[in-house]
Amino acid sequence: MTKSVNSRPSKSKPLVDESRASTSPSKWLTHPPSFLPDHQLIQQEEIGNQLAVNLQFAQEPVLLKGMEGSGKRCLVQQYIQRYQAQFQHIIWINCSHNIGEDIVRNEILLQHLGLQFASDVPLRARFRIMMRELRLLEGSKLMVLANFNKKYADLRLLKLLPKGEDWQVLITSRHELPNCKMMEMPLMNEADASQLFYQHYQAPLSAADVGKIVNELEYHPLTISIAARYAAHQHLNTQTLLDELEQIIQDLAPVNFSISKRVYYKTFQRAFAFIAGFLPEEEKELTVKALQTLAVLPPVAFPFHQVQELLDLSKDHTREVMENLEDAGLLLHQKKQDTFQMHPLINMIVVHRQRPKVEDLKQAIFYFGQQLKKNDPRRVSLLNSSFSLLFNLYQKDVSVANLQHQVALGYQELGVLDKASKLLGLALETLEEKKDKRQSAWRNNLALIEQQAGNAQTAMSLLLKTMRADVEQYGAMHPLTTSTQSNLALVYRDLKDYKKSTTLLERVYEVDRQQLPANHEKCAINSLNLATLYLDQGETEKVMPLLETILAEPTSSLLFCNTARLVALCYAQKGEAAQAIYWMQEVLQKNKARLGRLHPQVATDESNLAYFYQLKGDNNTAHDLLANALKSDILHFGKQSLVTASRYLQIAYLYVQMDNWDKAKESLLYCYKIRKLLLGEDAEETLAVKELLF
Repeated sequence: MTKSVNSRPSKSKPLVDESRASTSPSKWLTHPPSFLPDHQLIQQEEIGNQLAVNLQFAQEPVLLKGMEGSGKRCLVQQYIQRYQAQFQHIIWINCSHNIGEDIVRNEILLQHLGLQFASDVPLRARFRIMMRELRLLEGSKLMVLANFNKKYADLRLLKLLPKGEDWQVLITSRHELPNCKMMEMPLMNEADASQLFYQHYQAPLSAADVGKIVNELEYHPLTISIAARYAAHQHLNTQTLLDELEQIIQDLAPVNFSISKRVYYKTFQRAFAFIAGFLPEEEKELTVKALQTLAVLPPVAFPFHQVQELLDLSKDHTREVMENLEDAGLLLHQKKQDTFQMHPLINMIVVHRQRPKVEDLKQAIFYFGQQLKKNDPRRVSLLNSSFSLLFNLYQKDVSVANLQHQVALGYQELGVLDKASKLLGLALETLEEKKDKRQSAWRNNLALIEQQAGNAQTAMSLLLKTMRADVEQYGAMHPLTTSTQSNLALVYRDLKDYKKSTTLLERVYEVDRQQLPANHEKCAINSLNLATLYLDQGETEKVMPLLETILAEPTSSLLFCNTARLVALCYAQKGEAAQAIYWMQEVLQKNKARLGRLHPQVATDESNLAYFYQLKGDNNTAHDLLANALKSDILHFGKQSLVTASRYLQIAYLYVQMDNWDKAKESLLYCYKIRKLLLGEDAEETLAVKELLF
């Protein structure tokens, strides 16, 4: 009787039941990786068996640590091919950036788990939910996290990876990692290294000669493969190849990779020399250009037609170039799928030796961002890798700063404010160094992001700096200066410093009225902001005249809705529920026509209108409005989102007002479970609902 992988075998029994290989196909929960053809694999039995035993018995993830090009991926390929029949589910994640993002943004995996997250669900919460769902899967599971980069990863997430006898988690990386059982990936022995050399160099050489070559190459698999192809193409004999290797080490200028190990430096030098030396002279320019273009992409598989479109070559020329690179050992070609993939080490060498142009990087980023489908995990990998490469290579470049600014505003729209702030901060540093005139406007944008993120003090510091610069450059009365002052006043409002906020906003209001037409939108926005500030302080007698001025001639539908919403709130505070309902219905009607009946803003308006109906005592109408809002929340944000949780809480309060305690408890329970899941059991918001519930 043979035991399956999720139980511990006895010493006398094999780790796998080979007879099951054809009857128990694996189910991939992610895109399968591109593997080498079987005939190119060098079977390393000893290290392969050690890996199998470690995975079988480890109580934590197994870390396969080794340098770039040392054969980690090939060893994992051998393991999967040998043992895959034992697994009901296999997950392969290429760690292009932060492991949390690589997993939670893998649309294929999300589809298999039946998950869809709202934009307000934090990354760590998404990760925890996905790990919970993975643990619920039946049968034996294997998870591979390939090329784990300690530099970008949140190492705390390693503790959340699934565990148990039915789980095997394997991580490949160049770095040591905590909470893992580590095993070093050894370089090849002389016999295996020689076998790899002979795969690409068929001319007769003695075992002693090949031994000298692989020894000089320090048994590094990728370098041996490229060297053998180079030697075969150039018809080099043993001594000539050894002489060239020695010359490479002596002549090539050092490259700063911030890597301490001597063998890394030597490997980089040699591998690049083989890249340059292999290419036929008549095809060299075109092939090198293709190599540079492909090197800006992450080392994942791309279909031929996408590569052709990116290179902007004819089909025949593209095929010729790709075959040259494949012959040189620089690309892995999956013939069945007709996809091409570059080794990470080759990416690194080409990027630092043949530095790509900013425009080429931008072209690659935007082209593949548009071409790849949103559910293709390579799209996320591409964007993360290419942006990182772009920003690392071209720091303090205005062209890159422009791109950082665009991406930051995109993140702001998605609500990913930490990334938006970081990117825009980097872009702003470049503009300040270059003394670019746009720095004030960008600093204003950064302040708005910080304000949205709840960092009012940071926003205030940014705006004060901008205001001083604006006064110096444009004068105290210039519209750009008053715009900054208006933003600063709103930050003071967030800080509850109403005196400073009111003084500053009243000054802006008067200055703009003197300089701009009465119906100018900026004047209307100033009036709206000032009215909001007065309402916060209970000065309702000052509010309505300002709002009536806007409503007399609104410059846009959006401005009308924002103003009418404030009018409704004024009436509600005075206890005039009927008037509040009238104005809120006006807002709801316009926003439904403008945005559609299921838009999140419409749901917010329905919620506000429900509150006014509650004031009037019409709880049934309020209930219907909140039910519609809840449907919209679930549609846009999902059942497990903080927005949905807040809506359940609002509905619970309504049920209390209706004396329907069973329904109130049911809604409170929904809210509690969501907050407990996303925020944690001890979060203040969770505890507040728990107190109401229990």
